[in-house]
Amino acid sequence: ILFANNYYPALQAANTRLIPHGLVKVEGNTVIAANGQRHEVDVIIWGTGFEVSHPPIGKKIHNANGQRLSDLWKNSSPEAYLGTSLEDVPNAFLMLGPNVLVYDSFIGLAEAQLDYIVDGLQQVKAKGISKFTIKPTVLRRHNEEVQKHLQTTVFNSGGCKSYYLDANGRNFAAWPWSLATLKQRLSSLKLPEYDLSYAPNVSKAPKGKTKQKAAIA
Repeated sequence: ILFANNYYPALQAANTRLIPHGLVKVEGNTVIAANGQRHEVDVIIWGTGFEVSHPPIGKKIHNANGQRLSDLWKNSSPEAYLGTSLEDVPNAFLMLGPNVLVYDSFIGLAEAQLDYIVDGLQQVKAKGISKFTIKPTVLRRHNEEVQKHLQTTVFNSGGCKSYYLDANGRNFAAWPWSLATLKQRLSSLKLPEYDLSYAPNVSKAPKGKTKQKAAIA
């Protein structure tokens, strides 16, 4: 989405020279372009885009087997269910996670995710659930559907390159449908989509009644 085009005249200014090649190396005050040309400069202002396929938080979170998420994502990119629930990471939610990028306010997206999280925590507390983890089959089915529909979007088609695509060409960032669709899917957490463990002496009460309260980790 182009919000402004008033920078175009600067590209035509007499004191401006556009180099239509990527930057591959910096040596002192010389920058080297992908075509091998060398250009001496006084100041370098970095505006080269973003690297978001390996978020730093992955180094801080370990799954149930003790593996760091950054190690699991090393040769791929992050996956989550509705950008919120991670595989094999129990009792945890992620905000603004993979494949929830929509061209709308992040505030609306964050509020929708918070509604999903709060609804889930209320159910977990009411039913005495001590551990909940998204089912791998649910996660796989969701991400296969997302990737399938992304193939026909401008993000994936036409050979465009962007930080939405990882090294393997997989789109880990964008949501292929509308924000309204995402909000609808985040309107309530469906417990059958999760593997559940219950606190000791707490039965699976269908009406949400429990014998004792359970702590939420």
